[in-house]
Amino acid sequence: MRVLIVDDHTLVRAGIGRLLQALPDVDVVAEASNAQQALDMAEIHRPDLILLDLSLPDRSGLDLLPLLRESLPQTRVVMMSMHNDPTQVVGPAKFIQQPRERQPTDALARHPDQTGILATSASRRPQHSPDTTTPTGTKTAA
Repeated sequence: MRVLIVDDHTLVRAGIGRLLQALPDVDVVAEASNAQQALDMAEIHRPDLILLDLSLPDRSGLDLLPLLRESLPQTRVVMMSMHNDPTQVVGPAKFIQQPRERQPTDALARHPDQTGILATSASRRPQHSPDTTTPTGTKTAA
């Protein structure tokens, strides 16, 4: 499967790319950091799957979706969002919420034929324990 990753954060693209490259039969053919690059890379590389961030600096992923669909009707698109609440996402796509313990590829396996919204767990902050005091009286974060 040929994949295009579209996200304005370099570390996100690199992390997702590394995860996907470890999978058999997956080839990350290109990356893009904005909507115009996404259109250009999609036209050049004609991926089977586009992982598309909802929030891009030059255009919303939802605004970009119809343009991608028009030029590449056979390409599947999964939209990624830091929002965990489907009411924060408006558009024609199905919302696929990604549970914290699963990898993004699990959502793709469950919904391979649908355009969707993949909510990452990036907006979920880990719960920290309250500060504790050691036997010597030093305060530490647990």
